Parts: sequence; C-alpha cells; structure tokens
Amino acid sequence: MNLYKSNETFVEIDTFPPHLPSYRYWKDYKEDILKMFSYSTNLTETVKAYGKKLLSEDTHVLCVHTRRGDFIQHKTLLESRKEFVESSIEYVVNFLKVRFLQNIDLVLYGTDNKFIDGLKIKKSNFNSIHKSKARTKGEDLAFAALHCHSFIHTASASSYGWWMAYLRQRKGFVFYNSQQKKNKKHIIKKDDYDIFPPDCFIIPYLA
Repeated sequence: MNLYKSNETFVEIDTFPPHLPSYRYWKDYKEDILKMFSYSTNLTETVKAYGKKLLSEDTHVLCVHTRRGDFIQHKTLLESRKEFVESSIEYVVNFLKVRFLQNIDLVLYGTDNKFIDGLKIKKSNFNSIHKSKARTKGEDLAFAALHCHSFIHTASASSYGWWMAYLRQRKGFVFYNSQQKKNKKHIIKKDDYDIFPPDCFIIPYLA
C-alpha cells in the first residue's frame, strides 16, 4: 500500500492500546509519511530564513527536546530532569566529536523557559546555543525537520518529541532516555522495541 497515493480519506490502524508513536506502524511507509508532512512554501521559506540567520554554516545541528509541564504531575510518565538533560548533552557531544563532528550548534526545545535557562551547558562545546522561539507547533516541527541533524529525547514518553525526531530530513543520530516512566529504572523491552527504531541510541538514566 502506498499511503501518499492512496485514494482513501484516512487509514485506520487497529491496535490496542493505541500508541501511534511506534516506528513499527510506519517503517515501510516513511517516505510517504514525510510527503504527507510536507510544509507549505511560505512556512518552509520562513523557517529556512530563520535557520540561516540563527545557525552557523556547515555545522552539525543538535536539537534537544524537553518536556516538563503536564509530565511533572503525571503519575507515570517521567518529565525531563535537569541532571539528565545536562549529562545527555555532554554524552552526545562526545559521541559526535569521536565521529569528527566538531562544529556543533545547539537548539533547545521546550516550553519551560525557567528550566531551560537554569541548565548548565558547557558553551565551549558549541558554535552557538539557542532556544526555540517558534510561534506555533507547525513552525517547531518544520524547523526540526529542516535543520536538526541529531536529536535527544530527554522525556522519552513525549509523542510530540518523537514526531519531531522522526520527521527530520537531515542525516544524524537520535538518542533517548532509557527511563520512560517514574516507577521504572529502565525502559521496558516492549517500549524499546515498539517505540524507537533500532538505529536510535539509548542513554542510560543516571540522574
């Protein structure tokens, strides 16, 4: 089946529990998904111009997604925590430098500005550091798709972060927090298999 060329109005996925951020449902149709999530000319031009103004030329763009808000009060799902965000950024920088990716720009995503401002990040590791200032989620998704090479999920249960990483058009690496839930020390095998593609890298939760 070709999703993009299908004449159907919608495609129903019969699964329980319904959790669409799972690469298994889409692994044979990723090119179709990318076409379905193509952006308007105006949005694309706006985001490209913003990225050109913001980011250095010929750099590897590392994007970090944080989620606090509702996850802090959630009984099960683990929010982004300061110690993990800081240590995961350091971990990935070392990972990239070993692969001769020395020129790195850092982009931080999240709605908790106080949390992001309080992060201790080694500035000498990056050409530049930025907070996402997109006005809409569409702009956020488009910016990630067009500019992010590598991506860190600091709250692995965030479906929005999952789609941001999945829709990237640039080649790079995806990393995720090994702990998805508050009451589990490690991500369970079902989640590990279902949610994240096998080419993603797991970062042990040490915070």
